[in-house]
Amino acid sequence: MEICAKTHQGMVRELNEDSYAVSELTPYHLLIVADGMGGHQAGEVASAMAVEKIREYISRHTEESIPQLLEQALHYANEQIYIRSKENASYAAMGTTVVLCCISDKEAYFANVGDSRAYLLGLDGMEQITEDHSLVMELLRQGEITEEEAELHPQRNVITRALGTERITEVDLFHCELTSEDMVLLCSDGLTGMLSDQEIASVMWEASSLEERVDQLIELANERGGYDNITIIAATQKKEG
Repeated sequence: MEICAKTHQGMVRELNEDSYAVSELTPYHLLIVADGMGGHQAGEVASAMAVEKIREYISRHTEESIPQLLEQALHYANEQIYIRSKENASYAAMGTTVVLCCISDKEAYFANVGDSRAYLLGLDGMEQITEDHSLVMELLRQGEITEEEAELHPQRNVITRALGTERITEVDLFHCELTSEDMVLLCSDGLTGMLSDQEIASVMWEASSLEERVDQLIELANERGGYDNITIIAATQKKEG
C-alpha cells in the first residue's frame, strides 16, 4: 500500500487536538484519525488516548475477526477515556471522534464514532462510507432541513456521539471491496468543514502523487480560513513502474 498521513494545526486554533496513526496489521494496514474536544488541552489528551488505546487493544487481540476487533477496540478506548475524564476534573468534558480503517489490497473495513469521515474514491466517483453522528445529519435524515441548509447550519459542529463522553457508545461498522484504482481517505472535520465533497474529489483525482494530493487539500482548507485542525490519511495500492 501507498499511504500518506499528515496533520496541520490550521490557521485559528492554538492547539492541534487531532491525533492519527498508521500501523501494520499484516496483511492489513490500520489507519486512525481522531479529533479531540473538551478545551484546556483535554481534547488533545482524548484524541491521543483514543489512538493509543485502539492500537493497544488490537495488538493484544489479533485472533478476533476484523469487524469484531475494530468494534471492541473502540469500546475499550471509549471506556478508558471515560474513566480518565472522571478521575481528573480538568478532563471532565473531554471526548473525541474517531474513524479507523483496516485496509488491504482487496478490501477495507471501517469503524467510526462522531463526524470524522472515511471516503472511497473509485472509477465511479467519491462516496462517503461513514455516516456523521451529528445534530445536522440527524435533522437532514429526518427531512427537517435541506443539504444546502445543513452546510450553513449554526449547529453543524454539534456531534451526537463521541468516545469518552458516555460509559457506553455505539460504533458503526462498514466494509467494501477494493480495486487497484481505488483510494481511501480518512479525515477530521477541519477538512470537510472547509471543502465540499466535490472539491475534495477534484484534488484527489487531479494531483499527481498521493502526498501532493494531501498537501493540496490541507493548503486549500487553510486558504478558506483553516478554522479547525486538519488531519488526513490517504491510501491506495502502489502502482507498478
